[in-house]
Amino acid sequence: MANASDETSWREQAREAAQQLQSQLAVALVGAINDDGPAHAVQVCKLVAPEIAAEASGPSMTIGRTALRVRNPDNAPDQWETTTLHDFEAQLSNGADPATLETWTIETESGYTIGRWMKAIPTAALCTQCHGSQVDPALLNHIRSIYPQDQAIGFEVGELRGAFTARVILAGPEHQDR
Repeated sequence: MANASDETSWREQAREAAQQLQSQLAVALVGAINDDGPAHAVQVCKLVAPEIAAEASGPSMTIGRTALRVRNPDNAPDQWETTTLHDFEAQLSNGADPATLETWTIETESGYTIGRWMKAIPTAALCTQCHGSQVDPALLNHIRSIYPQDQAIGFEVGELRGAFTARVILAGPEHQDR
């Protein structure tokens, strides 16, 4: 468990895990696109991204991605993430730099103290191949065959694509042996 009294430490761990997820996923996606095109990248997102996220997580931290418009329903946001994503969108519409959009909170859940952290993911040019407003029709059919409920389409460069999100267990309930 991370130390609740050292807020900077758990947030830095979340940032590092998100950076690991981002960089490893980017390498995997660029490699897939270069090897076999964007359709292969969709498969990488489906199969490899969860593995990378699991590797970047730890015994007291879960790292992942979420968005208001998800492709994979497993990445759907919870209430705090939804509220935070809407806040990020509002900040972007007021001219905020997406690279600076980050937030965190500490909450109690079932006797555990949980650190929640999120950092915005702006849509990059590479992302628009599969998430943009001009996705190739054959690729779009492929995406919809894998993700029939896909909502993650129609993005422009610089828009909020989603966010990296972390849940960190900072402290657990006291256990008494009696």
